Amino acid sequence: LASSIQKTHGGAFSKVEVKLLMDRDATRRGIHDGLLWLESKMTDRDVGVVFMSGHGTRDPRGSFHFVPIDVDERDPAG
Repeated sequence: LASSIQKTHGGAFSKVEVKLLMDRDATRRGIHDGLLWLESKMTDRDVGVVFMSGHGTRDPRGSFHFVPIDVDERDPAG
């Protein structure tokens, strides 16, 4: 997906920036920092794409949580 989006550079979009988090970098902190990075780059004239692929779990109340690599299984909401 990242390479497909990068190919639009110079075509549909004048500038394309991609931040890819994989495996060990997909920690709670890494994901949070990636979203902050996106926020710092975006203006009201930009298009942002967030694609997340991974695992999830439900807490005892049934709420779903996306699970980063460093999840505390006893506290998925944390």
